[in-house]
Amino acid sequence: MAKSALRLQARALRKQGKSLGEISQELHIAKSSASKWCKDIKLSQEQKITILAKEFYGKTKGRFLAAQKKCAERQTRIDNFQLDAIHDVGKLSDRDLFILGIGLYWAEGAKRQREVRFVNSDPHLPQSFQLFMLNVCQKSRSEVKYRLQVNITHKDRYQEILQYWMNVFHVGQQSFSKPSFVKSRHKRVYKNRTTYYGTVRLEYKKSTNNSYLILGYINAVKYWIQHHMPG
Repeated sequence: MAKSALRLQARALRKQGKSLGEISQELHIAKSSASKWCKDIKLSQEQKITILAKEFYGKTKGRFLAAQKKCAERQTRIDNFQLDAIHDVGKLSDRDLFILGIGLYWAEGAKRQREVRFVNSDPHLPQSFQLFMLNVCQKSRSEVKYRLQVNITHKDRYQEILQYWMNVFHVGQQSFSKPSFVKSRHKRVYKNRTTYYGTVRLEYKKSTNNSYLILGYINAVKYWIQHHMPG
């Protein structure tokens, strides 16, 4: 098509309120040519606003698509690492559970009690520790008492919270002691009330000797680490 015809088309599109980029794309011409041919055409305020809105939408859409792609790539990477982790961990041996239990009690267990007590809000940790107590210390589930500690602002949800922990440990209500409701000095605001379940404490009956033994295990691990640090 002759330049003169393209020029007329470009000017007609510009008068319709098309952006220079749109004209360039529609007529397959350089943006600089569209600018040169249409520089004397004055756009109305409404047309200018429409062009700016389209440009903003285009940039926002571009950023959204780029973020979406990046998020998908990240999720694929996470999934691949998860598969690698499952393969690397494999089946936990008795020795693995033994060391895991020592580490858990070292981090979250009561060190000054003459009985075994373990407290946490993550259900997987007390579950793991219970496996340790069962397999290493030969303490059955009938020998543990559960006690919940709940922020007083969630007192109205206590039955829901109790049911949650009953499901975690597969036990009945009779396995739980009277709960402890904690009143904070500053009223705490939870982002999502429905995902708060307080903390659970596992208390093992007649576990003085077990406590001494576990603390001995922890000291043995400390000793090993202290004497195998480089430098």
